[in-house]
Amino acid sequence: MVQALFQMALQRSALPPQAADAFGGFAAAAQVLAVAITVLCCVLLGWAMQRLRSESVRQEFA
Repeated sequence: MVQALFQMALQRSALPPQAADAFGGFAAAAQVLAVAITVLCCVLLGWAMQRLRSESVRQEFA
């Protein structure tokens, strides 16, 4: 969906085709990076939750 919006906006813009292609490439790279960062944050939060549920942490606050 987002990719379709980018393509529609690029087609309507007054940019030269080479600049539009470069911008489209940057937009695709930004989407991939956003997915990678999201997955990394989910893994990090899962690790933190697992660590906080460990026996050593429970004993510390018991």
